[in-house]
Amino acid sequence: MTGSTPLARLTDVSKDYHRGPETVHALRGVDLSIDFGELVGIVGPSGSGKTTLINVLCGWEHPDRGEVAWMGASPEMGRLLWDQIAVVPQRLGLLDELSLADNIGLPLMLSGQKTHARAGRVGEVVALLELDHLVDRRPRQVSLGEQQRTALARALVMSPRLVIADEPTGHQDAERETTVFDAFRAAVSTGASCLVATHSPRVIEQLDRVVEMEDGSIVGERT
Repeated sequence: MTGSTPLARLTDVSKDYHRGPETVHALRGVDLSIDFGELVGIVGPSGSGKTTLINVLCGWEHPDRGEVAWMGASPEMGRLLWDQIAVVPQRLGLLDELSLADNIGLPLMLSGQKTHARAGRVGEVVALLELDHLVDRRPRQVSLGEQQRTALARALVMSPRLVIADEPTGHQDAERETTVFDAFRAAVSTGASCLVATHSPRVIEQLDRVVEMEDGSIVGERT
């Protein structure tokens, strides 16, 4: 943690969806802070608000009420958050016309990094997530678990301050769950923070803090 200002904070955040005559209260007055260098998990049943919380925190959706702050400032101030936040959604968004290596290196290319610098950094995250033998394949040629680790490698490649992942071990066996968790821990060791929505007991028991959600509200926290 740096000073007393958290990396990210949600204050009294609410989000509603309107489905015909029905209003779904996806988030209800949520307060959450994430400190620098912290690995936080969000747990709860399907429909509890985990994915909506992630979408609001990373700027994909705007809250109807409440405030989202990034290092004490509104996300709209200054540059957008894409230099600072990396997201691994459940829909992975890999480009099938590119190899796994090129998918992973795409954020670096878009940021203007030269080829040799990209190759070095891509190699680091590929090794971290045990994808070395797959880098020349296309997404359709590998398993869902391998696609998931590729999406995580793409998120980590820019060394973001905050990594947000929605069920990042959903398609991993026990051994690969450990690989994925080790990658999060490696990011945290450099000062990054990670927010992970998960159902995995093996992941949950290794988190710094676990936030429990139910019916759009935070109903508990444990460390």
